Amino acid sequence: MIDIKYQYNGTGPIYTETIGIIGQVGPLPSVNILLDTANLTIGVNTINIVSVTDNNGISSLSSSLPVPVVIVVNPTPIVTFSTTTPEICFEQPAILEFGFLVGTAPFNIDYTINTIPQTPLILSGNGTYIIPPNPAVGTNVYNMVQATDRYGCKS
Repeated sequence: MIDIKYQYNGTGPIYTETIGIIGQVGPLPSVNILLDTANLTIGVNTINIVSVTDNNGISSLSSSLPVPVVIVVNPTPIVTFSTTTPEICFEQPAILEFGFLVGTAPFNIDYTINTIPQTPLILSGNGTYIIPPNPAVGTNVYNMVQATDRYGCKS
């Protein structure tokens, strides 16, 4: 049995994970430790192994500890969606405006017109996008379903 103590970003509490079986002798197989993502912040995070202690209470030398693990947490995209053309004549284009407040371009935009999924838009950043209007006369509802940024983060 081995106790692994680790810390997020070099501050705060030290967490302990126990792996293996009491009395186990010999090398342990590779294991995955599920990290509590609530302790990660947006940006670069470093997970430092503080100590590794074996079944007999003997700790590894600090020079023998694994190198820190770096995890980058990207923000969830925040997108505004509006139009400057709330009313148009038949066969005029509708103008949709997207404002990307958080996230990294390019953005893949999934949207519907009157609940019918449309071909996703790929936008490089803030601005307007002109799309051919839905041919139906009357009220047409454009709905942005989701925006996905360069890193796969979804709004």
